[in-house]
This record gives sequence, C-alpha cells and structure tokens, in this order.
Amino acid sequence: MERSALKHSVNSTFRLNGYTLKNDAANYIVEALLQVGEQQRQLWMDKILATVQKQPLDTAIIGRDLVRDVLQNCIRETRGEVDFFMVFDAFSVPGFSYCVNKQKFLKDELLGLPAGSVLPDSVAPKAEVFRNRYHLIHQRCLRNELFGGTDASGGGGGRRRFRLQPVELLLGSTSRLEDVLVLGMLTQLTEGKFFLEDPTGAVQLDLEHTKFPVGMFSEGCFVLCEGSYDDNIFTCSVMGFPPAEDAETFRNHFGNQNMFGGSNHICARANTELQSVEKELDGSMFVFLSDMLLNQPQVMDRLRRLLDGFKHSPPTAFVMMGNFTDAPRDANSYRELRKHFTTLAEMITKVPELRESRFVFVPGPTDPGIAPILPRPPLSAYISEEFRRRVPNSEFTTNPCRIQFCTQEMVIFREDVLSKLCRHGIYYPTENCPDIPPHFVTTLVSQCHLAPLPPHICPVYWQHDRALRLYPLPDVVVCADKFDQYTITKLGCTVLNPGSFHKDFMFKVYLPSTRTCENSQVGDDS
Repeated sequence: MERSALKHSVNSTFRLNGYTLKNDAANYIVEALLQVGEQQRQLWMDKILATVQKQPLDTAIIGRDLVRDVLQNCIRETRGEVDFFMVFDAFSVPGFSYCVNKQKFLKDELLGLPAGSVLPDSVAPKAEVFRNRYHLIHQRCLRNELFGGTDASGGGGGRRRFRLQPVELLLGSTSRLEDVLVLGMLTQLTEGKFFLEDPTGAVQLDLEHTKFPVGMFSEGCFVLCEGSYDDNIFTCSVMGFPPAEDAETFRNHFGNQNMFGGSNHICARANTELQSVEKELDGSMFVFLSDMLLNQPQVMDRLRRLLDGFKHSPPTAFVMMGNFTDAPRDANSYRELRKHFTTLAEMITKVPELRESRFVFVPGPTDPGIAPILPRPPLSAYISEEFRRRVPNSEFTTNPCRIQFCTQEMVIFREDVLSKLCRHGIYYPTENCPDIPPHFVTTLVSQCHLAPLPPHICPVYWQHDRALRLYPLPDVVVCADKFDQYTITKLGCTVLNPGSFHKDFMFKVYLPSTRTCENSQVGDDS
C-alpha cells in the first residue's frame, strides 16, 4: 500500500510541474525514496525535481536513464563530493572591497554596498569603481618593500625607500616640491591635457620629458609619477606602474578567502580535496580557440579535423571564443548563427570519444547580443538551445568568465584590449622591450584588471567591474585578441593569446599538470 501511494505522489508531483514519468522511471524513483525515512522523502523529491528542471530536455516525457543520472547527481551533491571543473559567469563573481579602516578585504554586503546591478539607481557606483581600484593598488604598494621602513635584509642602507604622497599635498603647497612620488589615475579632464587623479584631487601633468619603463600607458591606468611640482603643474620625470604582487603574497597577508567564485569559503588552492584530485588528473588538457567564424566553410572544415584529431586523447575542455561570425548583422543573424552551432554540434557528436569533454563558449565583441558593454552576457538561448540539447556537456557563458579546474583558477576574456591600448596609449613602447606582448602582460598584472582603459573606450557595467579584476592573480589569463599568439608567465600567472583561428588555424593547448602551454595548428590533410 505504501509503495502504491508513494508512486501516485511521485507521478502527481511531476505532472504538476509539466512532466510525465514513464512507468520504469517512476518505479526507479519509488525504490530510491523507500530507502530513506518518510521525513526525508519530500526533501529528496524536491532535489530530484529541481535537478530535472536544469536538464536540456527535448521532451516532457521522463525516462529511467535520465532519472538514474539525476539521482546520482543528487547523491554526489549530498555526499559533498568535489566538483573539480566549474564555470562561473561574470555576474556571479563575489563582491569584495578593500576596507581602509580595517585594512582587509570584506564582502560588499558587510560594507553596506548594494548588490551588483546592470542599471543602478544613481551614478555613485561609477566613482566607486575607480575608488576601489585605487585603494586596491594603494594598499599593495604600501606593503611592498620599496615603500617599507626596512629592507628584506633588515638593514637601513640598502635599496632606496619611497614615500607616496596624495595629490592634495601638491595642491596645498605654495612652494616648489622636489622628488615627489604620487599614485593616481591618468585622465584627461581637459582636451589634450593629462592629469593625475586620486581620491583627494587632480593635478595637471607635464609629460614632455617623461621616461617610461616597460608597460603600455593609457588613460584609465593607475601609475606612479615621480617628479617636481611648481605653479600647479606636476612635471613628471619618470612614470611607471605600481609593483605587482603574486597570489601567494596576497594570501599570506589576507588569508585563503575565496574571491574567485563559487560557494566554497576558502580558495581552491587551499582545498586539500582538490589538491588530491588534481594529482590524479595529471593527463588533463585544455584547448583554447578564438575567432571561430562558423560561417566560413574553411573554418568548419578545420574544426572537423581538429575534433577528429583529439579523439585518441580527449581534452578536459574545449574553450571556444568568438567572434563566431563575420556576416553583416541583419534580421537573420540569430537564425543563421543557430544553424552554424547546430552544424558544429553534429560534428562533435560524430566523435563519440569527446562525449566526456566539456565545451565552453564565450561570446566575442561583435557577436549578436545587447550593447557592447562588459561583461557581455552569453549568446541567447535561441542560438544555443539546439547545441546544448545535442551536446549536454556544454556551457554558454559570459565574457569574461572564470573557470576553476581543481586548484587552478583561469580567467577567459575575448576583447581587443591590446589593440585598444596601442591605439589610445600616451606612449608607444619602442625601447627596453620592442616586443609588444611583454608590455601588455606587465600592464595587466600591474593594473590587476582586464581592461585598464577609460569608460568611453571600453565601457563596463559599474557594479560588475569586479568581474574584470585580476586580484589575487589567477593561474591562467586567456586574453584572446586579434594580435598574434603569445604565452608569457609573470609572477606565477600565465597570460596567453590563442590567436585568430580563422586566419591561420592556430590554437593553444594548456596542460594543467605542468602549467605549460603549447602552440598547435590544424594543417592540411596532406
């Protein structure tokens, strides 16, 4: 009698939510629920139903195989089994801000800051974006040995010590000041005139004889300026970037709190279970591709060869970034792109060896979507739904997005930032390091931000600027650009650009076990 009543209750619950259970599926659920106490059955029923609702179903009729997989997922979640591969979209990145009074990073809600919104009630969050970036970099400078009271050896006569001064000190001075060092943001408050701005004020800069070390200096960057001040003009003799900081130094000072994403309170690197899993997955591999123009036949042909080439050693994940089409935008753009993704799904399903691989899709700057403001939302459900139905292990996410693989943190970003920095910079690097990528990587690591540019060049949703932060530094930053391929590691952070796949069919392969990156290319059949 109990079994019959329970089966009737299960079927009724699914029908009320728009599903129809096959008889063997209903019996499977009943057998599972009979294994737990009566008080726990409704809780398990809710878990099973919630998990079913997350599945990309093409029919409302539920079979036994789906129910079995769903129940296993519920059991794994209940046991607390470690999920070693997670994708976090930009709008779910936790909000942390540096509290100057307590000298620590606190969650935004503890500081009384509003939750992230695309359309805030006022313009106050705009100023808060740059204020937060200033305090983040300022505290990092103050903890650096260059600004400390003693050097690493404990002596007093070693390396030169620097003392940061606020802009208001300059503005309040009536006499000439020499050897002043100020941290602030480069900005143009007047057409053709650059200023250095911090929370206390702004001072006009004279950059005629300024020397620049390695880096790409643009409006919107936070810089250290050394020079003299007289008659309301700060004559800058040397302009450089604030000293960068590796993730280990950050965590030694602030602890292992999770500022990357996810529900865990501690960061992935400090998770002992993930450390054990990572040792077991020493053959893992990530494949990064960018500018996959699916509307070009030659690109689809090379993608077919690429997928076929990995059937003997399936990667952990394919991370595919836009742009996904270069066709002119019109009323049929969404429909055409949906067809191209469906064709790609057919190609993937023809290689059954890849059924365990994950497929992550990040939109490009010209892909169909809403306004070109960062972070960009995922491609629309209309474009992706058929692909997701055919390839369940796929995820269409935001630009940028974050991936956690075991203890390693990866940031994926598709934007022509390097090109914009070259175009809008106040200084084009030709000396010291004529190769552009090292300058670019130095800029990203020092600014701890994916897009250190002014809002009119690279607009960002103010309350989601945190999604573009690189602090603490992740293990991998994929900064896909139209620029040529490169891989540079700085302070334990590997920054790479896979190049444009549609140009020369090049891509990058990242090996987490060795933290190395390889260049690869899809060649001709010959």
